[in-house]
Amino acid sequence: MSDEQQTSQALGLTFDFWGVKCRVLSVHKPDIAHMAYYFGEFMVKPEPPDVDVFLQTGNPERSFVENLTDPATEKKILFRTDGTDWQVWEAFTKESKNPALVPPFYLPPLLDRVLLLHGAALSAPNDKGNDNGRGNGKGLLVFGAPKSGKSLISLALGNKGFGFLADDQVVYDFQGKNILAYRRPLGIRENTWKLLGLEGQKIEGAAQLDTPEGTTFMVRAEALGLDISAQKARPAHAFFLKNEDVKELSVRKMSKADVKKHVLDNTLSIPEQHVPQAEALAESLPGLEISFQLERDWQAVVDIISREASA
Repeated sequence: MSDEQQTSQALGLTFDFWGVKCRVLSVHKPDIAHMAYYFGEFMVKPEPPDVDVFLQTGNPERSFVENLTDPATEKKILFRTDGTDWQVWEAFTKESKNPALVPPFYLPPLLDRVLLLHGAALSAPNDKGNDNGRGNGKGLLVFGAPKSGKSLISLALGNKGFGFLADDQVVYDFQGKNILAYRRPLGIRENTWKLLGLEGQKIEGAAQLDTPEGTTFMVRAEALGLDISAQKARPAHAFFLKNEDVKELSVRKMSKADVKKHVLDNTLSIPEQHVPQAEALAESLPGLEISFQLERDWQAVVDIISREASA
């Protein structure tokens, strides 16, 4: 069966990613449900798309998402722009090597507008900026290695009134010089639930991922009562978390060179032409490096970031 024949039988959802209409297609309902859960905030009524993305699998009895954990089954991602011929973005069996294509960050026009950073982003409380409180207030960027406590710190700041913009992946619009809201579900490990005193609490509809370290819950921000009113924020602070076996918490004001290095290190799949934009972002940010032991010091880290954001 040709790609055109398969897509004619496919189910689809349309999303509006900052003015770019992206339609995701699959012949399997679980794939469509997965996309609706992860990108529900961007979902719009069907209309002619700028980009089509089609999820295919070599095992037609199971969905693309279900086959991701099967190293023997080929998975294929096709795309086309403005109704042109289908092209293969990636075909793989064990692990994907290319960046994800939903949203289409690595295709024009988003490629010419945004950077994608590995981190979390929040907007300062009581600083909603203009646009009827939906932006352009003061934004905070929180960076750190996996298991450094980014999600825990972000959740705790959200409980103190900070607006939630993004977890794990941050979208920076270098043309408008704003952090854009990209509120995918937060990945919350069991230990984070425990530290927040939420152990045993169930969130209706939350997806669960079983990992060697335990269960990770994928929870939408609104289910946690977080403020999701802001649509953008201007970057004003950068915090770099280091969860280490240290005797006591320490805070270091970072040099411009250190901030630049860390921002570049946390820019995802950066095209060469975007290096100047990443460097310009780093140049604009005061940076603090916080070294701490997570279970002992996380509340003190939240207090430090809160004070800096209010200064």
